[in-house]
Amino acid sequence: MSSVHPLPQVDTPLRIDRDVERPATLPAPQYQQLRATGGVKRSSAGRGRFRPDRLPDAAAYLAQQGITLLGRGEWRSALCPFHEDSKPSLRVRPESGAFRCMACGAHGGDVLAFHMQRHRLGFVQAAKALGAWEAQR
Repeated sequence: MSSVHPLPQVDTPLRIDRDVERPATLPAPQYQQLRATGGVKRSSAGRGRFRPDRLPDAAAYLAQQGITLLGRGEWRSALCPFHEDSKPSLRVRPESGAFRCMACGAHGGDVLAFHMQRHRLGFVQAAKALGAWEAQR
C-alpha cells in the first residue's frame, strides 16, 4: 500500500507547459490529483498535432545517430548508446524502430521513443526535432 502525500498549499494553480514534464519536487500521485481537479493548467505553447507518418525511416535515423546494426533478420544487434557497451546488447527492429537493451533495460517502440531517451527530451520536443509535429493554427 502506497502512502499519499498531502497536496501542497498553493495560492495560484501550477502552470506547466506541454513540453515540460512533471516537476521533480512533486510526486506523481499529487501531480495526477492536481491535473484531475484542474489545478494544473496547460499553456497553448505546445498546441499541435503529432504526425507519426512524418517520423523518419528507422534504419536511416539510427545510421544517422551513429548506430551500426549487425546481423540479419527481423531483430538486429548494436552497441547500446545508453550505457558503456563493449559487446552489442541493444536489439533493434529496423522496420519499426523498436529497441531493447539486454544490459541496461532501455526500451521503446519507435524512433520517437529512441530520440526522447537518447536526447532526454519530452514528447513534443522530440516530435518537433524529428519533424513529426504539426503546429496548430
